[in-house]
Amino acid sequence: MTPGIHADMGLVAPLASAALLLGAGWLVRSGGARPEHRPLLRPDQQQQEFHRQQDARAHELLDGFMARAFDPSRDGPIRTAELSVTVSRGLVSGRYTVAFDASRRGDEQVRVVAREPGPGADDEFESLARRAGVVALRGGIHAVLLPVPPAPLAVTGGARGPVVSTDSSGDRPGVSYAFDDRGLVVTRGKRSKPPEVWNYLWAELAGRWVLQSAGKDDGSWAVRYTWVETDPPRMTGATVSDGERRTTIRIDWTRTDPAGR
Repeated sequence: MTPGIHADMGLVAPLASAALLLGAGWLVRSGGARPEHRPLLRPDQQQQEFHRQQDARAHELLDGFMARAFDPSRDGPIRTAELSVTVSRGLVSGRYTVAFDASRRGDEQVRVVAREPGPGADDEFESLARRAGVVALRGGIHAVLLPVPPAPLAVTGGARGPVVSTDSSGDRPGVSYAFDDRGLVVTRGKRSKPPEVWNYLWAELAGRWVLQSAGKDDGSWAVRYTWVETDPPRMTGATVSDGERRTTIRIDWTRTDPAGR
């Protein structure tokens, strides 16, 4: 035999022995230490462990996204604030006072507390004012992420990065979030009937990622946000395209009470 064959054979025996030990549930430590026995998992336990690892990775991605994307109430930080939001479509307009209070929970933090709808300004105008207020005061995170169910999440590979998915639960359709290499959500898909897909663009201002635009994949609805590059960034308006309609939203920051005062 040639020396090369002798060298290969010298590697085969230790590797084969290690494989046999591992296959029997033994873990061999380096340095000749005493082997440590770890019982092999049953198929159902292996599946549970796989789902546990998937869920942990999915939450890691979602938490990373929430940490990277700009949240004015957190990164400002803001304790309370008020905005004067003017919504205009053609000759119709309405003015709304949108308030933020960090002491409230979840969706109750941003509320419309005063309204001056002009002739023809219906409830949709107020809804647009509040939605713009949510992005201005709490950031694009809250326009992108839907409530995460308690069921385990899954992670798969996408064209641009990982995809986190939730299963359908009751009347709640499953949702998927596609991440890019920056760790930001760039697409959200909802497995509803019909399916609903949203795309998101992010811009970096003063070292923070702000939501620049959001739109349905079929082109039926889109919004572009206007930010000024202060530190921290501040949103001053938005433009909504809904079919042939165009709605402009102007935001004036009338009061800001930073946290910590």
